[in-house]
Amino acid sequence: MQSQNQQNIKFNNTKLVLKIIKDNYNADISRADIAKITHMSATSISRIVDILISESLVKEGAYVNSDRVGRKGTGLKANDDGLITAGVSIDSDNVSMCIMDFSDRIIASRTIALEYRPYEPEEILNLIGSMYRFLCLEIPYAKEQIESVGISCIGNIDYKMLMENPEIICTKEVSNLYDMLNKQYRYMINMKDEYIDNLRYVACKIREEFDEFGYSSETISDMLVE
Repeated sequence: MQSQNQQNIKFNNTKLVLKIIKDNYNADISRADIAKITHMSATSISRIVDILISESLVKEGAYVNSDRVGRKGTGLKANDDGLITAGVSIDSDNVSMCIMDFSDRIIASRTIALEYRPYEPEEILNLIGSMYRFLCLEIPYAKEQIESVGISCIGNIDYKMLMENPEIICTKEVSNLYDMLNKQYRYMINMKDEYIDNLRYVACKIREEFDEFGYSSETISDMLVE
């Protein structure tokens, strides 16, 4: 458990440093500035920044002015080309897609109006595929550089419809484990954009713990839904 905690803390610290650099895209910010903001040591910040640079998510720029006496700090900026992503939005009227660089700048976008009729899932997927191929021709990147695609779809999901056994009863050991892990990881940090990541971590951790109980994957899923 302790090694998991350390991994989660390192992950969250790295995301925090990256967020600070991205939020200061149009400003001069150095390693020393980030250490001052986060109250982390200069050594820790340098180690995290080196990792981000090695992953091509951050790049060094010109020297920045500082109130400190001595050598000037090196400016840090998010690398626009470091991560290219695509986003899809599906609602009752339109299907929209955009491609963004790592500074959240929209490089290309397109919207297709839907007809007023029911659509099969395959039809929507075909529309998304055609939009994707069209937009890939408009961007100054190879389509292989697009690392991920996020999809949002308006509507509510009835998770009980996905259950293998709708009559299942969640056992006490399962609910106790969920409560314990949820409290432990849910409030580890205060940043709102980390909330979902913590819930995902809890869900994965619960499944690891449940393996020791001998539950099947289907039973685990059904109990979590319940």
